[in-house]
Amino acid sequence: MNLTTRGDNLRMLLSMLLAVSLKFGTVPEPISGVGIKDVKLADVMIDAVNGMVKTTVGEFDVYYRPTPIPERGVTTIDIIVAAHGRVLQIAEPLTVNGIGSPQPRIGFATRDTNTPILSFELVERRMALLFDLRGEPHATYVEGTQALATGACGVPDALYAPHTTMSCEWDTDRRDFVCSQARLLRRDWGTRTSWRSFTLLGRQTITHEKDIRTPSELLTGGERMFAGEGFVEVIPIADGIDFFAIPSTRRIFELHGWLVDHRANRVMPVMMTMLEQPLRDAPEYAFDNDPPYTPDHVHLKTKVLPPIGGDGLMVVPFTVTEAYTTALFWLGYDGNSAGLLRVATDAQEYLRCNVFVRPASAISEPVVTSPPFAATMHVAGPAPRYSDFDLGLLDATACGYDAHVTWKQGFVVRRRDVTHCKASERKKLTVTEDGRVVTAALPPSP
Repeated sequence: MNLTTRGDNLRMLLSMLLAVSLKFGTVPEPISGVGIKDVKLADVMIDAVNGMVKTTVGEFDVYYRPTPIPERGVTTIDIIVAAHGRVLQIAEPLTVNGIGSPQPRIGFATRDTNTPILSFELVERRMALLFDLRGEPHATYVEGTQALATGACGVPDALYAPHTTMSCEWDTDRRDFVCSQARLLRRDWGTRTSWRSFTLLGRQTITHEKDIRTPSELLTGGERMFAGEGFVEVIPIADGIDFFAIPSTRRIFELHGWLVDHRANRVMPVMMTMLEQPLRDAPEYAFDNDPPYTPDHVHLKTKVLPPIGGDGLMVVPFTVTEAYTTALFWLGYDGNSAGLLRVATDAQEYLRCNVFVRPASAISEPVVTSPPFAATMHVAGPAPRYSDFDLGLLDATACGYDAHVTWKQGFVVRRRDVTHCKASERKKLTVTEDGRVVTAALPPSP
């Protein structure tokens, strides 16, 4: 697998510049085999010995046997690792697409032949097994699956899918491969990049000394990196009150983070509310036990606007601009709880088949009453970028409605007087840095 020592960077099977599937974006899963050192090799192979190919690597013997399954269009590969006539590991069978006899590359995973880590690599299939035979043997599965770009929708769908690259090098001190994995998510307004460092076999996340590990550390002020979350940027909201914001790596203008009240010496989480749920769920890239991705620092261009609200509730509007897109947010704080509402944005989310959709956004000045806090604003429903890019996906969504916003330990949104129209009849929005929303008719595609 060409895993190298002496600081040589490894471009593994996972090094790809094309779109990758969900499984490709995850950290390799350890495979629990049934290998037991006390089992004799002859007892598990029985009469199948002649049907398996044997490769000797040092003191180890690697046996494998491909089995075509025509009705499924796949080939499974059984793998057994043995030494001195006794079984060390029986791996769960590998399954590859297509019918045939894949030719594996088998050898030591590092240049140190005294380190008993073997690799069983299918280069053309972009998959491999690493057998760690130190201590209790176990296997780590690595797979890279290229997303197919077919048909009218395949190319743009692949373009806007997550792209992942990974490089690893052998760390003699850790006695493990240290991997750095980067994930790029392309959007019309730019690219979100996030990364993670971890040990390949031990599956330990590698953090840095300056990383924040508990929200209470934010009380000391300043921009920080929060381990597993991202670069925390300070948005001064009021005297002694800061919003430590982290942009989402999955969507444009989704923020989360913590509100820090320095006078009260309090730190509380802030989650974002939207006027309505997006049409397409944010893609998931990892399982719960994967090391987390940390986003690259996205410098937020922000402008805090005059506060609204009263009666113990502070509501501070502010705008965030990235590239040529802007969003308007409200941050609420009542002394005990904090909340964030995305009021409007002119950013476009990729839906599918080269169609971009602007999320539901408020287009009127809010009418605010207090106490208790309440705000009413007219909302324009989601709209495509061009008037003639209509797949019928938006026709069932609301064309417009009045949003009634109240506060109950966070923002609560209720819809009234809903209207319907075709997607082609909806509005193009422009959000300015001072929070104004300008509407216009949708243009035709160029």
